[in-house]
Amino acid sequence: MSTKSFRIQWHDTNDDKDGSLKGRQARHDDWKSLDDFTLSANTTYDFYLSQYQGLSYNAFITLSTAGSGAPQVGAKIPKNFNDDKGSGNDYAVELANIAVGSSPVAVTASYLVSEDPKVQVSWGQSSSNATVSLIWRGSSRGWFQKVNGSEIPVTGTIDVKTNDKVTIEVDDQSQNKSIAAVYEDTGPDTAQIDDVHDLRESNPYPFVRPRPSGSPSVTTYTVNLFDEMSSGSLAVR
Repeated sequence: MSTKSFRIQWHDTNDDKDGSLKGRQARHDDWKSLDDFTLSANTTYDFYLSQYQGLSYNAFITLSTAGSGAPQVGAKIPKNFNDDKGSGNDYAVELANIAVGSSPVAVTASYLVSEDPKVQVSWGQSSSNATVSLIWRGSSRGWFQKVNGSEIPVTGTIDVKTNDKVTIEVDDQSQNKSIAAVYEDTGPDTAQIDDVHDLRESNPYPFVRPRPSGSPSVTTYTVNLFDEMSSGSLAVR
């Protein structure tokens, strides 16, 4: 089965987090409302994500191929990735081989609202599997780790020893619940993020991560929280 492609961009002409999601089939096409497009059902897509040029923040775009409330996949967009320069797909983040079924594809644009707690996991160093409980108490107070019933401010990387699985529980206790993402930290070019959850639907949420393939001895995970700016959907037929 051949793979189709579709391009999505977060448009914010005033750099004030008040914009809209746009789409196009190919790089030379004009950007249009997502309402103007219909994707093919039961088809595999490569999605190319970008953001409007000159923004002072990084947009986070997520997709759910089973409609609103279903599992999401997404990416943080580098500020200079506007899909209008360079060649090919150099300036867009690719979400590859996304299976589109028969439900509309929900699309959400958000922005980073918290610092990035990091959890460094040492594999095979314990006979049991560890749980790290993180609590976000808003921008004025920040992140805390729950340890033996007490809350300890997070001031650096959290080190944990586990067997072959780790659970990172995220609890958003701020006034506005957010979208959470947990991903392996591979540097500034981290692309596709497969573990995304909307804490407005259920909070706290346990992100369960098994030992990655290749059996590394240490893996570092980053925890992000995002606030939604806008959402839309792509029709499927």
